[in-house]
Amino acid sequence: MIEQLYEPVGMVFTNIVFGAGGALLLLKFWGQKWVESNFTKDLEQYKAQMLHEFSILLTRKTKWHEKEHEVLSEAWKKLAIAHASINVAVSEYSKLPDLNKYNDVQLYKFMENNQFTEIEKESMNNISDKSLALSKILDYRKLEEARSTLSDFHKYFNENRIFLSPNIKNKFQAVADHIWSAWLSRRKEIQDKQGVSELDAYEKEKNVIKPLIEDIENTIQIELFPVNSLEENGV
Repeated sequence: MIEQLYEPVGMVFTNIVFGAGGALLLLKFWGQKWVESNFTKDLEQYKAQMLHEFSILLTRKTKWHEKEHEVLSEAWKKLAIAHASINVAVSEYSKLPDLNKYNDVQLYKFMENNQFTEIEKESMNNISDKSLALSKILDYRKLEEARSTLSDFHKYFNENRIFLSPNIKNKFQAVADHIWSAWLSRRKEIQDKQGVSELDAYEKEKNVIKPLIEDIENTIQIELFPVNSLEENGV
C-alpha cells in the first residue's frame, strides 16, 4: 500500500530529474550552438575588417608608388632641361656677325630683328666693341635661360621631394647644387673678363655634373624597370 502510494511520487521525481537533465542538455546544446554561431559571426566580421584595412593600405601603397614614379619622371625631365641649358651656357660657341662693320641703321635693324630689350640696346650702345657687346648679351641670355630652367626644377622638386626615396632625393639635390655652382662660375667669368673664358664652368659641367646626371639616369631606370635591371645582371 505504501509502495503504491510512493510510486507516483517516484515517477514524478524521476520525471523531474530526467526533465531537468534534458533541459540542461538542451541548454548546453543550444548554448554551444549560440557560442559557435556568434564566434563564427565575429570571426567573419574580423576577417572582413582586416581585408578592408588591408585593401586601404594596399590602395595607399599603390597610389604612393604611382606618385613616386610620376615625380621621378617629371623631376628627371626638368633636371635634364636645366642640365641642357647650363651646358649651352658654358660650352656652346656660335659664329657671330662682326657688328663693328655695321652702320647705325644696320645695327638698329639687327637689334630689332633679334628682339633686344631696352637694357640690351643700352649695353650695345655703351660699348665701342659691338661684337664683344653682342657676345656678352648672348651669354647673359643663355645664363638667364639656365637660371630659369633650374628655378623651374627647384620649384617642382621642393614641392614633391617627399615622394622620393632619400637616396634619389640626395642625388637630385647634389646635381642641382653643382649646376648652380657652374652657373655662378660662368657669370663671374663674364663679369670679370673682357674676353670669354669658359674653362672653369665647362670643366665642372663635363667632369662633375654630367657623371652625376648619368648616375641619376641609371638609378631611375632601376627604380622604374626593376625586372629589366635584374635580367641585365643575370638574375
